[in-house]
Amino acid sequence: MGMRYVALVMLLVSILCGCQRLATVEVVNNHGEIQNSEGLKTFAKNVKEGKSQVIDYVSYGIEGQRVVHTMDYTSKQIEVTHSVDGELIEEYVCGNFTITKGNDGEHYSLEGCDFEKDGKLQLAPVQ
Repeated sequence: MGMRYVALVMLLVSILCGCQRLATVEVVNNHGEIQNSEGLKTFAKNVKEGKSQVIDYVSYGIEGQRVVHTMDYTSKQIEVTHSVDGELIEEYVCGNFTITKGNDGEHYSLEGCDFEKDGKLQLAPVQ
């Protein structure tokens, strides 16, 4: 009986540990000054390799509003939640996260998104 109990406890612990969410990485764009830009590169790499990750891309409006795009990559898609000052604005799904090099630095974009624009959300360039 003791061995079965230990095996059951070990199974439950491994299931619970395997279901924990990864820590959310935060990248902050404070009017063009990017903090933790490495988080964007890691997110792009994880998307390419099919590894789950959650990232908050935070920017600030002219009047100081906190704008957050939470990008949750799981199962070959990126679920995006867009909020301003903690209030949900919209949710959508994107197919890819890309990096392109330009004269002003690297450009990070969500592509293949299911919203009305051209299906692309450009984040600020990183020098």
